[in-house]
Amino acid sequence: MKRSSLVSSRSTPLSPPPISFLLTPTRITEGQFYEAQQQTRVVAARYIKAKDWASAIDILSNVASSLLKADQGGSGGDLSIFLVDVYKQAELVPDAANRGKLLTLLRLFDPEEPTRKKFISEMIGYVPLPSPSSAPLSHIATRDWTS
Repeated sequence: MKRSSLVSSRSTPLSPPPISFLLTPTRITEGQFYEAQQQTRVVAARYIKAKDWASAIDILSNVASSLLKADQGGSGGDLSIFLVDVYKQAELVPDAANRGKLLTLLRLFDPEEPTRKKFISEMIGYVPLPSPSSAPLSHIATRDWTS
């Protein structure tokens, strides 16, 4: 990663992620799912503290997606819920891009995964109902949740 790509909303440069985080894809491939989840939480927390929302969102959505694809619903679900919390902390508008990331993660959940219900609840809480922009999200989430 280029150092210039790790700039917070305050334009304060952050140090590059620790080497251990750069190994997260390797950890997932090797089956070290819990370690990947915990490393991601630590790095995301650093970005959140620096108010570098874009980097925190990128890391959380990418690793959550990888974990869910590896059938690690608990770890992937935890990071997905953390992602919704970051959206709320950053006070980001639930625009198409933000909703798209959440819906992509929702589709990766196993229907029987216990964290899925909490993720849906948090996701719907992030997108205020009933607003015209939230209608597609609530429709898809409700349909997926009840089917």
